[in-house]
Amino acid sequence: MRRDFVSIFHFRSEKVPGNQRMTDEADKRGQLIRHLEDALALADEIEDGEIGFLIERALDEARSRQFRLTG
Repeated sequence: MRRDFVSIFHFRSEKVPGNQRMTDEADKRGQLIRHLEDALALADEIEDGEIGFLIERALDEARSRQFRLTG
């Protein structure tokens, strides 16, 4: 079922005009970063350093992809 969802998402994203798709991707990346920040706060609350470390790595990756050079 997961594979079907991914292929449907890919198909639909191809139909969106270029600028709109980039805006949607930026919005979704922003949502992802906010969720990861919330998860990091929870990991800190329960003092789980290992999970916190992994979440920080995911945050670093998400943030680095937020600012890409184009052209």
